[in-house]
Order: sequence, then structure tokens, then C-alpha cells
Amino acid sequence: MKSRRKEDSKANVRVVEIFATHKNMWQVEERRLLQHIDAVNEKMASLRSKIEEMEREKAESKRIAEELEEIIGFMSRRVGCEFEEEEDQFGGCGSREFYGGDDG
Repeated sequence: MKSRRKEDSKANVRVVEIFATHKNMWQVEERRLLQHIDAVNEKMASLRSKIEEMEREKAESKRIAEELEEIIGFMSRRVGCEFEEEEDQFGGCGSREFYGGDDG
């Protein structure tokens, strides 16, 4: 009976060692996965900030483009008026005087 208890005790120690080894491996894997999750979360935060920055830049570019279109529109109306006044005054590009009269 004493021999049997000794064998059972050795078997129990071996089982405990096996479970301890498995638990240690699971904990190592858990730490590795948690680190991976943290790295992915940091990457996501970085990408979100880049997206926000790009959206701000897009809005700024759109605002600048609208301002430039407005300026171009204003300048084209202004130049168009000046050109019409000059055309009326000097005969303009489409007049016969510009091309040398009736000869062509």
C-alpha cells in the first residue's frame, strides 16, 4: 500500500507539472496576443489620425479651390468687360480693320 501511494504521488506530481507547463504556455500565448492587440490598436489610432489630417487637408484644398474659382470668375468677367470696351473702341479682333480691311 505504501508503494502504491508513492507511485500515485509521483503520478500526481507529473500531472501537476504537465498542467503547469500548459498553463505557462497559455499565459505566454495570451501575453503575445495582448501585445499584438495593443500594436494593432496603436496602428488603428495612427491611421485614424492620418485620415482626420487628410480630411482637414481635403477641406482646406476645396476651400482654396473655391476661392480661386471665384477669383478666376471675377477676373474673367472683369477682363471680358475691358476687352469688350477695347473692341468697341479699337475695332477688336473680329473687325475688318484688324485684318486689313476688305482684302482679307
